[in-house]
Amino acid sequence: QVPPSLTVPDYLNQPTRNESILVFMNVRFATSKRMANELNRTLLDLDTLCAVHRHTKCHWVIHSVFTQDFLLERFHKEYKEKLPSNIIDFRTTVSDGRFNKFGFLKDYLTNMSNYDLVLVKDNDQRIAGFPWASFLDKKGSAIVSGPLRQAPGESFLKTKIWEISQHYKFHDARGWKMRNFAPWST
Repeated sequence: QVPPSLTVPDYLNQPTRNESILVFMNVRFATSKRMANELNRTLLDLDTLCAVHRHTKCHWVIHSVFTQDFLLERFHKEYKEKLPSNIIDFRTTVSDGRFNKFGFLKDYLTNMSNYDLVLVKDNDQRIAGFPWASFLDKKGSAIVSGPLRQAPGESFLKTKIWEISQHYKFHDARGWKMRNFAPWST
């Protein structure tokens, strides 16, 4: 007999949420391989999150920065038509320099009030495998909530020699775990 997990997708067995959700994500594409890998991971995250919120609105806005024109052309030729345009709104730009990853949010400020939840995430923050339902339960009625970030090596005892990846210490899990809070955060 075929195990149930092979006949029914696991995400359909998850409890659903009644909140609608709007997701903002930035991603920078420097190579064709990275673009293909990142789009596959993004679709997995999208499927995972929208399955939990499947009885309400689930919409993604993805700000895609391409480092070269040919990558944007390839994206339009090979990928854009395969992606669910009723769920994803792609904002695309070409730039090989630094960019403000929050700058594009201002265009959506009035639209945010049409959703119960707004998630602003980096492309390296995976939703698939993240305990999303538990996170929402624990956030309670908080207006702003977010997970802390920590690279796997930063949790080792030898962290003195490990380069810390968080530039903004407020989001650094190590400080919170050690109860080493900034004075304005307690």
